[in-house]
Amino acid sequence: MKLLILSGDQDLINGKKGPFYYLLEELSKYWERIDVICPSADNKKQKFFANVWLTGSAKNTEVIYQTALKLKEESSYDVITAHDYPPFRHTRVAGKISRKFNLPFMIEIHHVVGFPRAANFKEALLRIFFQLFFKKVSRRTRAIRVVNNNQTRKFLERLGISAEKIKYLPSFYIDHGIFYPQNLEKKYDLMFAGRLAKNKGLDLLLEILTGVKKVFPGFKIAIVGEGTQKKKFESQIRQAGLADNIEFLGWLKDFDQLAEAYNQAKVLLITSDNEGGPRVGLEAMACGVPVISTRVGLMLDIIKNGENGYLADWRATDFTDKIIKVLQVNNYQSLSSNSQKAAEQFNYSALVKDYANFLKNLK
Repeated sequence: MKLLILSGDQDLINGKKGPFYYLLEELSKYWERIDVICPSADNKKQKFFANVWLTGSAKNTEVIYQTALKLKEESSYDVITAHDYPPFRHTRVAGKISRKFNLPFMIEIHHVVGFPRAANFKEALLRIFFQLFFKKVSRRTRAIRVVNNNQTRKFLERLGISAEKIKYLPSFYIDHGIFYPQNLEKKYDLMFAGRLAKNKGLDLLLEILTGVKKVFPGFKIAIVGEGTQKKKFESQIRQAGLADNIEFLGWLKDFDQLAEAYNQAKVLLITSDNEGGPRVGLEAMACGVPVISTRVGLMLDIIKNGENGYLADWRATDFTDKIIKVLQVNNYQSLSSNSQKAAEQFNYSALVKDYANFLKNLK
């Protein structure tokens, strides 16, 4: 069988090997051919592995549709999966292709922008757009994939989406041959990993670190990632007198480097306003690093307070209290061990196989 993916990933087509690259590497084992349409400034085409083709397309519904039609002539794909978000270009394209060729398609909702909290006015508007229009544009799909089993499912059900149509298929595939506890020196008390963007809660993170410094003046935190807010965040760090406490590691080139960084930290902080996962929480837990997270995405499903980490409110004092608990109380080893066990269910090979089989059996 042959698969068409309408993807929002921009990293791989621009030369960055992130999670999407590793997904395609494993997924390619189950398909004769995979075509992927990705957002790009031009329509360049690249081949990966033996049977995966990436084609760039402008962020325009008609352009994406024409690209999909051309690929249908070339490869004659059998099923479509559309990674989507407002304004639902991919869902509309998949629906038109489905009607024209009578093909099954699935919509994948990896992240509801602005839910449960909006980072700014734009995110609030995108959430309202989702609430107003998603049910209508998704009516032809055979299934809607969610990647956490609590927050997004309930959000969709409140919109009137049939529970039978919603399928929980985790997208956070963890390679436990890379992400596992290593016997490394804990150079950092804390770690933050992710895009330095507005929805990641950087203002909250700054407040948290200011509070932590009052209790642990010499604490160290590693910041992994790049993004549009980096310069502003660095300036705020200097103004807050935290420059000596923070090491910016930037964008790490591969999973091996990322796993090493996790293993050098005692605690991972997730301060996001909205997430589908995030993946970094599971990667850290697989390395035996407890996570303290806001109540977002998959973290609601997997974190058990005081057992393998902590869920926190969007308040710096709540985070600070829980950081003190983890760093000062003598049950760190238990938290670490339980974190690793909780992440074991997210096995890279098994989850990708389940995903491929579900798509192949989509009717």
